[in-house]
Amino acid sequence: MNKTFILAILMTISLENYAQCLTERHSTSWYDGWASCSASQSPNPARGISHWIMYNFGEPYRLTTSTLWNSNDPAHLDYGLQGYTADYSTDGISWTSLGTFSAEKATGSPFYEGTEGPDFDEAIAQYVLITALSNYGGSCYGFSELKINLANTANGISDEM
Repeated sequence: MNKTFILAILMTISLENYAQCLTERHSTSWYDGWASCSASQSPNPARGISHWIMYNFGEPYRLTTSTLWNSNDPAHLDYGLQGYTADYSTDGISWTSLGTFSAEKATGSPFYEGTEGPDFDEAIAQYVLITALSNYGGSCYGFSELKINLANTANGISDEM
């Protein structure tokens, strides 16, 4: 009985340690992401009518690197962004283009760990706009998640701004 109990504990510890090795894995569920099947007018007039998503952080932050998880639903891997632009703004009216980027097609696996996204190079922004330019052949455009890291300051903004 003692040996069985110890073996069970060791197996549990072993499984917990293995699960922590892939902390950036992503779901394969279709509802764990963004999808756009009809274009609309972008908040950035320079982007016109397009497939886009805008994030409002509520206040300005100093943004750094990012990770993008493409559409990871096995039935809709073709929705994933192939080419996209990233813009940022402090007021949602005046936009700065960060550039054009590409993303690898997701695998449809729960072990999918995403791809490197735009580096905001400590830009100060309250809004981030992602605009789809191309996908992997689907009728809609989308991705599962975008994680943007922040600089080490509280919000990167001084009172003098």
